[in-house]
This record gives sequence, C-alpha cells and structure tokens, in this order.
Amino acid sequence: MGSKAPNLGDVLFGKTQRRVLGLLFGDAERSYFANEIVRLAASGTGAVHRELAALEGAGLISATRVGNQKHYRANRASPIFEELRGIVVKTFGVAGVLREALAPLAPKIHAAFIYGSLAKGTDTAARGSTTEMRSRAVSSRSRRYSLSDRKMPSDPLQNLVGARQLKAEPPDRKEFERLVQSGRARLADARRRENSWESRFDLAYNAAHALALAALRRAGYRSENRYLVFQCLAHTAALAAGDWRVLALAHERRNQAEYSGEYSIDERLLAEVIRAAELVLAKLVEAGPPK
Repeated sequence: MGSKAPNLGDVLFGKTQRRVLGLLFGDAERSYFANEIVRLAASGTGAVHRELAALEGAGLISATRVGNQKHYRANRASPIFEELRGIVVKTFGVAGVLREALAPLAPKIHAAFIYGSLAKGTDTAARGSTTEMRSRAVSSRSRRYSLSDRKMPSDPLQNLVGARQLKAEPPDRKEFERLVQSGRARLADARRRENSWESRFDLAYNAAHALALAALRRAGYRSENRYLVFQCLAHTAALAAGDWRVLALAHERRNQAEYSGEYSIDERLLAEVIRAAELVLAKLVEAGPPK
C-alpha cells in the first residue's frame, strides 16, 4: 500500500519502444526519416533501428526507401492499427504531453481528463486538417484548467528542452540580425519572377528557415532540427497552425526532392511559403531584436 501505481505504458513497452511508438502513432499522418526518429526519440541509434526493424517486420509500421534512407510511418493497414494507436494516445502519447504540461499544478489537481476524437482514437484527420482533442483538469477549488488556456503556467518550449529536442541558449543580437538579414535578402530574391520557380522555392524555403531560426534564437533556444524550428513558430512568433504547417510541408517536400529526386513542388506551394515567410518577417520586425 502507498506505492505509486506504474504507468500502463511503462508496463507494456520498453523506454525506446515507447518513444518510437509515440512518434509514429501519436501523429499517424506524418512520416519520419530514421535519423529523425533517432534524434527525436533521444535514444541510441542501434536501439531505435532494432525497434524499427521489429515493428516493420510485424507489419505495424511501413517503410519506404527514399534515396539511401528509409521513411517510416504508422501502418494504417495493420489489423491492430486502431487498437495500438489508442493505447499509445491514452498512455504515453497525448496523455504524456498532458501530464508534463500540468506538472506545475499537480498538487492542486484531483483528476485530469482527455476527451474528443483523438482521445477516442476515432479521428481520421488528414495532414493539415484539425483533429479534436480537449483536456480538462479538476482542482481542489473546483477550478478547471485547459491546455488551451494561454495563462496556464506551462512553457511548451521549456518542455522541449526537458525532452532534449531544444537547447536553451541566451539570444545573441548580432546572430539574430544576421539571420533576419539573410532571410530578408533570400525572400526578396524568391519574389523575382525572372528566376525559375524551382530556384525561387529553394530561396523561399531557406528564407523561411533563417527567419524561423531567428525567432527561436530570440526566444532563447536553438535546434538543429529544421522541422522543429518551423513547429516552434506557434510559440516563438505566434504563427497560426495553418501557416507553420505550410513551412513544415515545404521541408518534407524539399527532403523528398533531395533524397529521391522526386520534385513534388508546385507554384502554389511556392506562393504559400513566400506568404508564410513574410508573416514571420513581419512578426520579427514588430518584436524587434533581443535586448
């Protein structure tokens, strides 16, 4: 008696397996390169590759060779896809995120609940659309806290530092100004219609990354993971989800072109990347350099 009940995810899966499954089944619409999984799972290369091989062999994940690397994603055709995804989401997937976010309020909370289509495992949202996931925590004073409450004392960027996906580093004004200058110059070249749209896309993508990195550095963080740098724009530049997802999609399409030679980029995506980069630049100009 008095001993803490073990987390179900800890009982059912090993640490590396939890992290790999959490990535692939927590966002079943997204695919990852093996080196991305190793980095995001913060586990040893050998351990991650063994888990990937076992999961692929069991038909739980699918793998596509892109250049000299494999691209992994959850296999929706698996007969136990829904059941496994439900376990991941309800134990160490979304539940883990909720537990970490509410940690500062733990002494005051009696119970926390996740509800909505994602919690039920009934969401079928495609990439870029909205999946419903809501949470509610009940405290001893009957106050309800929501993860969507901007005033809740939980810093998503600091949480990523704890997960070793971001590095906390004091902002540097000169670095910030160099990044903004680089982004601004590349964005200007990306707008030049005399350039081929393929060249313009490359310029726009690199402009967006320089500006997104400037926003991250202004906030006092650094990351070598470009996809994560774009994701963090929701917090570093208050960018809407639809805008940073355009940049994340551009990152995936650019990787696809580099590794497989498959250039699935068009002028519409180019225009959206330019517009998103312009939004980030406007946010940075408004905020000004770090003190």
